[in-house]
Amino acid sequence: MTRSYQANIVLPGGAIAPDEWADALGVRLPSDFTISRRRNGEAASRRGDLFWDWSGYDSRGQAVGLSFAFWIKRSGKSKERDVAPERQTLVDDMQHLMSLVIYKRAGPTLAFNTLIGYLAAFCSIAQYCEAQGLTIPSLMIDEKRFSVYVATLGYGRVLQSLSG
Repeated sequence: MTRSYQANIVLPGGAIAPDEWADALGVRLPSDFTISRRRNGEAASRRGDLFWDWSGYDSRGQAVGLSFAFWIKRSGKSKERDVAPERQTLVDDMQHLMSLVIYKRAGPTLAFNTLIGYLAAFCSIAQYCEAQGLTIPSLMIDEKRFSVYVATLGYGRVLQSLSG
């Protein structure tokens, strides 16, 4: 039996949901997977895009999105096209974590601001991993390394997002 997962996000009236995540796609979504759609149904963003356009899901019709350019301090769409391989690996891992949150996390539907909170946590993790020369999976599976990372955090939005 093949299962499919629907995006567990707030969809305002007229919004068209992104594609479903079928088990056949594997554990990690492919980079060309449609992660968001415009109101007319066209693909707005693919999983492998550095910036996920979330405007089609904004109830006010504003231009909003999720930027995975963790090395850039300002928010918004990055103009960068060439990402170093080490950074691209971290971006891919961040996008995988965000995909898991959107599609496979149990609980209430996720509003955009909640996704921003998760993104802040993933950016913090990626920044730490880059500074330490680690990958995200190597940080997450090593209890000692992860404990050292968590000890660097003050009580704030990143820590709150990590704790659920």
